[in-house]
Order: sequence, then C-alpha cells, then structure tokens
Amino acid sequence: MLENRDGKFIDVTAERAPELNRIGMVTAAVSTDHNNDGNLDLIISGEWMKISILENGTEGFKLMNENYTGLNNTGGWWYALALDDVDKDGDQDLITGNLGQNYKYQALKDQPFKVFSNDFDNNQKVDIILSYPEKGTYYPLRGRQCSSEQLPQIEAKFPDYSSFATASVYDVIGHDQAEKSYERNAHTFANGVYLNEDDKYVSIPFSNMNQISSINSILLYDINDDGYNDLIMGGNLYSSEVETPRNDASYGHILINQKDGSYKTVAVERTAFFGEGEIKAIRSIQIKGVGDAFLVAQNNGRMQLYTYNKLVR
Repeated sequence: MLENRDGKFIDVTAERAPELNRIGMVTAAVSTDHNNDGNLDLIISGEWMKISILENGTEGFKLMNENYTGLNNTGGWWYALALDDVDKDGDQDLITGNLGQNYKYQALKDQPFKVFSNDFDNNQKVDIILSYPEKGTYYPLRGRQCSSEQLPQIEAKFPDYSSFATASVYDVIGHDQAEKSYERNAHTFANGVYLNEDDKYVSIPFSNMNQISSINSILLYDINDDGYNDLIMGGNLYSSEVETPRNDASYGHILINQKDGSYKTVAVERTAFFGEGEIKAIRSIQIKGVGDAFLVAQNNGRMQLYTYNKLVR
C-alpha cells in the first residue's frame, strides 16, 4: 500500500495494512465504503484466496471476514471482481469471476481442492503438491512418474505404481512436512454473485452456460434500460501444464439482471458478441456519431471493437 506524502509515494503496508503482506496472490481489488463510516474500504480476491474485506479504521486496514457470514469458505481462483447493488436493496453485492466449473480441477465447500508448498526434498527450491479429496482422504493430483520428477525420493518410498496409487498426500510428503507447509484451499470455482443480505453474503452461482470457462473481466452496463445493471463478461485461461487442456470454451457472456439477484444468459446468436481468445479486459467507450461501443482486449491477440444497438428486451 502506497501513501502520497508530500508528492512521494511511500510504502506504508506494514503500518496501515500489515495483513496484506500475507494475504495471498491478489488478482482483483475494488474500493468502497463497505460499512458506511465515511472511509473507503478494500475488497480483494485472488488465486488460492478467499474473497476478503479489509475495513479502513483509525488504526489502518483490518481483515473483517469473521464479521460477515458467507465469506470464510470462498477460497478459489478468482480473476475478476465488481460491485453493484444487484437487487436494489441499498447495499453493495459482489459479482465474481472465477476459474469456472468446466476445468480439470474441481472444488467443493466441504472438500476443498488443496495446494501444499514447501521444500519437500531439501534442495533449496520450493515444491508444490496439488491434492484432491476422495471419500474424505486427500491424494496427490500428479501420478507417480510426474511426482517423482519433482521429488525423486518418491521412487524409493513407493517402489511401484500400486503402492503410490493408494497413498494419501500425507503419506507422500509426510505428516510433519504437511504441517509445516504453506497450505491453501479452493472451496469453489463457480462464477457468480454474492448477495449482501444484512452483512450475510449469499452465494448465487451463474447458470451452467456461464461456468464453461474462467471469467477475467466484468463490465456493468444497463443493456435494456430498466435501471438495473446487466453484465458483459469475458475470460478463458490459456496457461496450463502440458497434460491439462486449456480453459478456452468461452466466447463471452451477456447476462440480463432479473432484479432478484439472479441473471439470465442471452444467447450468442442474439448478441453477435464473440469474445473469443484469452480476454483480459472489457471497457465501454463513446464514439461520436455512433454511440455506445465496447473495447475487448485479448492476451496475445487483437483489440476488438463492438458497437451496440439496444435490441435486447
């Protein structure tokens, strides 16, 4: 956190927001007066992170998730975050872009997808182990061959594939090492809305059509002139290891606010919006003589420009 002091930006993280130093891999942040005290607060999200609220008080920014029911089991791979009073009840709701539910990895609230990070083979390099649950037991995601390329001691500890196949992740890396590891959980990969209901956040995932890939950018825009913001979103994730197909099923999403906290997907053939590629940002602009238009930015791709006619009703 940088503070402007006499024209110079000074790092005041340790003084004003020490919890930011260990909060995780932040990918999205928005500021709002969340508790209506006249100060701007922070709401942040990221990879292997919970959606987190840091309230701005006299002693700096303090993590306040414990005060808001519904945010503690929100670990995910978050890429986008937007604020809007979705249901017009006077408070700010959260609109979130996550990994989506159409990927190789899956996560459940009571059985999260896990990562353990440590120098497991004492070679002065950090190793990571991904782990998934099956009937309450966590197993390493990678097989014996792939895992032993990272941790050579696995070949001696598990001399055949059969013994490795039945070993839990704690058997593989050791219970002591697991306890010392940097461990993070993903409880959900769903894209959706968190409705703010009297400081209780209620998760409302988008429909299956909006879970087919990750969402990286969320634009609020009243498409049908009913006074409620609708959503224009894009995403996809091309970077992955060799054996995992890339997350590339999305051609963009246009959702109409149903005024009750839910959204209805508009079919692509009705919109002609083809947000293909690895979309990183969507922004609205005004073009003289044309009106509303939208810029769509791709990673390693061309900038796309869409003009818009208000046809969706």
